[in-house]
Amino acid sequence: MKSSNEATVSVSVTNTLLDTAAQLGLNRQQLQSAANLTGETLDNPDQRIPFLNQEKLWSLIIDQHPDIPVGLSMGLRAQPGSFNVLGNIAMNSATLGDAFRHVQHYQNLVGEGGSIEENLCSSSHWIIRYTPLNPGHACTHHRVAAVLSSWVKIGQWLADQFEVLAINFDTPAPPYYQQYEEQLGCPVYFNRSENELVLSPEMRNQPIRQANSTICKLLREQADKLIEQLQTSTLSRQVVSLISQQLMGQEPDKQSIASSLNISARTLQRRLEEEGTSYQKLLSDTRHQLALEYLERADINTSEIAFMLGFSESSTFYRAFKKWTGQTPGQYRNNKIKQFSEI
Repeated sequence: MKSSNEATVSVSVTNTLLDTAAQLGLNRQQLQSAANLTGETLDNPDQRIPFLNQEKLWSLIIDQHPDIPVGLSMGLRAQPGSFNVLGNIAMNSATLGDAFRHVQHYQNLVGEGGSIEENLCSSSHWIIRYTPLNPGHACTHHRVAAVLSSWVKIGQWLADQFEVLAINFDTPAPPYYQQYEEQLGCPVYFNRSENELVLSPEMRNQPIRQANSTICKLLREQADKLIEQLQTSTLSRQVVSLISQQLMGQEPDKQSIASSLNISARTLQRRLEEEGTSYQKLLSDTRHQLALEYLERADINTSEIAFMLGFSESSTFYRAFKKWTGQTPGQYRNNKIKQFSEI
């Protein structure tokens, strides 16, 4: 899996999350603004957004509704169309086993927030496992619940006799745990070692009612091209990842980053210019983005944020932040707190 700073997710799944939030009575526009998501971006179903922005969106929704199974609600809204080309590939696969093999292979088209293993098959069980990015984050259980419940929903869409034997979560049971079994229609267990769907091995051979092998082949060719594009890592993204890792307590210099990439500082600068950017811009943009994220956490003071962003003095951070946003860090934090309270 990619790091949380590098990972991206699809706009279509993000819109499903926003639709769920609106159904819960939250203001969609305010949530978009608070998560730094523009309407122009969300109007393009083929667009990608940073995983961290979607994770922030999850946190905003859960903070407003801590006693509601938000992930379960989102997952049960899923339809094949929610997953764009991957959903259509699943619909045109020959069997459920084929569909979930395709889900595993093309999962990153939907999002890079976790990894899927579907080939964990024994004589008694067919297990489909999900391992999330940022497992310790407060909203991660909800993300996992959305994924597993969406698999149940999609399975019901695809096959006439889809049945789940059990669902396992690796977290403690939430207060609303009974709603999981009521709405998913199968036993649900918590404090297990993995996050899994448990099915009978015979379920792999269940035919999919609308399968079309010709369409599936064409869609997979399209998906292969999309995966190739997604896996093409630009030098800029690599530099941003290294900056994020080396910021703590110091400003990483261009030479150290270049050395990490096994190239000279001059070559690094030239190749970044070819990508339309520069080392200083990437450094500034990375600090800016991380500063916005840190200031939304009440448990970190501004002096600690300055240190985490590699500024030698808090006053230097204050000046940089004022240049980025036109506000001091304190003003930005207070405005965000006020904005959240109005959602």
